[in-house]
Amino acid sequence: MMKKLWQGLAVLCLLVSVTSVWYAIDSSLSAGRLEGPSGLIVLPDAAEVWIGVNDELWRTDRNGHLMGKTPFAAVGLPGRPASFVRHPSGRVVAQVRDDPTLYFIDPSTRRVVSRLVPQWPEELARHGGRAVNLAFHADGRLAIATGGGHAVALFDTAGRFLARTGTGAYEFTNGLWWVGDALWTTDTNRFQLKRLDGKTLAVEQAVPLGGTGGFLGPARVRPGAGAGPGPMAALVRFRTDMIAGHVVVLDATDHDGAELYAEGMEPMDLDWLDGDVLVTDAHAQAIRRWSADGATRANFGDAELRSRLADVTRKKASLRRQHRGALAFAIVAFIVGALFAVLADRRKRSKRQASYPIDLSRLGTPKVSLWLKAWLAARAAAWLTGPLFALIAVATIVPRLPLLDVVKLALLFVLMLSTAATPWLLRATTRRLARQPEFEPLFNHHAVTLLTHSKVLGPILGPDEPPLETALLLHGLGRWLVLTPKRLLVFEVNALDQTLAVDVPLRQVAAASTERGAVGGKGSRALSWLTLFAFEGWLEIRLRDGSLISGTTVVPSTAQRIAAHLRAAGALPIAPSIDEPVEERDGDAARTALASALVPGLGQWRQGRFGSALMMFLPWALLMLLAEIPLLWALLGPRRGVHPDDALYVASLHLLMASLAALDAWRMAPRRR
Repeated sequence: MMKKLWQGLAVLCLLVSVTSVWYAIDSSLSAGRLEGPSGLIVLPDAAEVWIGVNDELWRTDRNGHLMGKTPFAAVGLPGRPASFVRHPSGRVVAQVRDDPTLYFIDPSTRRVVSRLVPQWPEELARHGGRAVNLAFHADGRLAIATGGGHAVALFDTAGRFLARTGTGAYEFTNGLWWVGDALWTTDTNRFQLKRLDGKTLAVEQAVPLGGTGGFLGPARVRPGAGAGPGPMAALVRFRTDMIAGHVVVLDATDHDGAELYAEGMEPMDLDWLDGDVLVTDAHAQAIRRWSADGATRANFGDAELRSRLADVTRKKASLRRQHRGALAFAIVAFIVGALFAVLADRRKRSKRQASYPIDLSRLGTPKVSLWLKAWLAARAAAWLTGPLFALIAVATIVPRLPLLDVVKLALLFVLMLSTAATPWLLRATTRRLARQPEFEPLFNHHAVTLLTHSKVLGPILGPDEPPLETALLLHGLGRWLVLTPKRLLVFEVNALDQTLAVDVPLRQVAAASTERGAVGGKGSRALSWLTLFAFEGWLEIRLRDGSLISGTTVVPSTAQRIAAHLRAAGALPIAPSIDEPVEERDGDAARTALASALVPGLGQWRQGRFGSALMMFLPWALLMLLAEIPLLWALLGPRRGVHPDDALYVASLHLLMASLAALDAWRMAPRRR
C-alpha cells in the first residue's frame, strides 16, 4: 500500500514539475515577445517619429509626445516589421521577417497602399525574405543587403533585378546607405566599409574599421550627408552575440567618429533627428539619444512616453520572475518526486529482499560499520591528497619567503620535480592501501553494495546459494563478478543497471589464475580503464567452452580468494590457450543501439532501463535546446555567421553523446548462450 502511495506521489510531483516547466517556458516566450521599442523612423519632414513597440505602431511628435497607437494588423502588415525605410516619394517602406514583400505605407493614413516583391535572381532568392536592410536612391532604385547571402543586390523602381556584387566580396553584409550615386555597405564579419558603384555595384573603395570582435549591423545615413567632412551615417556594431552592442558615427572623410555607448544596450534600430542619433534599446526599453559628436542627451520622449515604455519593462520583468519562480518550483517538485520515487524503490527493494533474501554471512569481504568505513575513507583521502595539498601550500609560500633568488629557484625546481612525481605517488599509495586487508571493505564497497541493491541478482540466486565473493572487474567499461557455491555470475554494469552476461556452473570453469596471461587468450592482455591508479589485483578465468573472463580487481586479496575457490571447485591454475568464441547478444541489441544513436536514451527506454534512459536523454536534450537548435537556426537561415570551430565542437559533443548511448545500449543488451 505504501509503495503505491509513494509511486502515486512521485507521478503527481513529476506532472507538477512538467506543468511548471511548461509554464516557465511559456512565461519566457511571452517575455521574449515583449520586444519593446524596435523599428524606428523619423518621417521626412521630421514632424513625426514612428516607433514599433511589440505589435503596435506608436507615433510621436518631434518632442516625444505620444500621438497615437495603431496595431500593425490595422496598418496592413502581416507581422511585426523588421525595419522602416524612407522612400523618395515620402512613403514609409516596411518589411516583415521571412517575407520578401515590401509594404509601402502612406504616412497620412498609416495604411499599406501598395506592395512590391523584388525579382530576386535564382541564387539569392532564398535570402529575399531574410534581407531586412535596404536603402532607396533618390531616383527610386533599391539596394538590399542579403545578410547571409554575402551579397548586395540592386533593383529598379518596379523591382526588376539590375545587378549584384561579385562572389566573395562580403562575409555577411547588413547596413547600407546612399551618398549621392555611391552606395556604402558593410562587410559585416571583416569589419570593413565598402563603397560601390551605384549602377554596377563594383567595389570602388574598401575602408577597414578599427577594433576586433563582434559584427556590423544596421546603419542609417544622416539626412543631407555629402562627400564633405562631417557625420555621414550612424552604424550599429554588435558584440559576438548579435544582441548587445553600441553605435558608431562615421565621418564622411576619415570614416571615424564618436562611439555611442550605454550600459547593456541592445540596439534594435536607429535614425537621425535634428542632427542627433536616436537608438531603440531593447535592454532599457527606451529610445536613447546622442549628439553626433557623442554627447549623451536625455532619452527621447516625454514623461508619458517613457512611462508607457517602462510598463513594458515592468511586464517583462514580471514574466521573467514568473519564469524563474516556475522553474525553481519545477526543480523542487522534481526533487521531491525523486525522493518519493526513491522511497517507492526502497519499499519495492525491501519486498524483493524479503522475497529473495541474500545471505551475506559467508561473504569473504569483511563487513564493517558505517563509521569505520568513513574512518577508512578519511585515512585513504589523507594519504592520497595530503601530499598534493602540501605541494600547493609550499608553492604558495616559497615565493613570499625572504630568501635569495637562487635559493627560491632551487626550491621551486624541487617542487616541480615533486609535482611531476605526484601521479607516481598516487599510484604507489593506491596500490599500497589496496593491499592492506583493513582497507578491503572500503575498496570493495561498491561491489558489496550491489549485492543488496541489485534489481536482478535476488531472483537469480537460489535459496541455498549465498554469495561467497564479489568484485568489480575493471576491464573495458567494467563488469561485476559474483561467486556462489554453485555458479559464477558476471554482469555488465553501468551507474544504474546490471545485465547478466555470464551464468555458468562451477564445473564449467576450466582454469583460474591471478597471474596476467596465465590461462592464455588475447583478453588477458587487455588494459583496465582505471590504469591511472594501477590496481595490481588481476583475475582471469577460462571457461570450458573457451571463453575468457579477465580484468583488474581493486583488491588483490579478493582476486586471490576467488581464484582459490575456483581451483578448489576443480579449476586448474593454468590452461592452454583456446580461441575465444563470438559472444551472442539478444537479437534486439543492434536495434536498441541504433535507436540510442539516433535519440540518446531511446534504446535504454526500450530495454526497460528508465533511469539510464533519463541520464542519456537529458544532457542530449539540453545540448539540442541550448546549442544545436540555435546553431542550425543560424546555419539554415543564415542570419549570422557561424565559426567552423563552434560547429565542430557542437557536432563532436553530439557524436560523443550518441556514441556513448549506443555503446551502453549494446553492452547492456541481454545475452543468450
